[in-house]
Amino acid sequence: NNLALCLEYSEIDSTGGGVVIGVDNDPLSIQHACDNFNLIQNLKNNFNFVVDDMRLFAKNKENIQADVFVLASAAYYISREDLSSLFVNMVANNNIKGNIPFYIRVRSKKDFRYGYGKKIGPSRFKMPEDGVTGENGAKIEFYSENEIVNILKDKLNLRDYDVMTLEAQNKQNGVIIFNSDIIVWGWIN
Repeated sequence: NNLALCLEYSEIDSTGGGVVIGVDNDPLSIQHACDNFNLIQNLKNNFNFVVDDMRLFAKNKENIQADVFVLASAAYYISREDLSSLFVNMVANNNIKGNIPFYIRVRSKKDFRYGYGKKIGPSRFKMPEDGVTGENGAKIEFYSENEIVNILKDKLNLRDYDVMTLEAQNKQNGVIIFNSDIIVWGWIN
């Protein structure tokens, strides 16, 4: 799971004018992120990546006051109930400022994975252990555009937003996979 929280993102420079905070529950992914950020001269020492579950991070951290909130390609691995709770915790714990830019990417119900594996909720499926996508055993939540937008409006006061669809095909384990994601860019809180 990934959660990127950015402080003064537009002012990150060699003078140390901001910090990028990233959360992932995989230590290797955190190490890769650190390695990549260390390659960018003006970002050295201006980031803090931690190993944690994004739901627990949102619940336990307080007063981050992020200027940008990004959930790129991670939100679909948690249930919609957990996603809603994450948003409530981010606001309640003062982890995001008011009137900030927001980005989220979730799986659409047109995606290959929708209906693949065992159904564990109305729009949630557990991928097979020997699945073709490499997401063995992953639990994936799927949304319609209206569903995700309504959650964002209700929990984060989403406004001035654009909804986009990202669709692509790729070959995995000899099978052509159709990927379909919903992207929402907007302003929240």
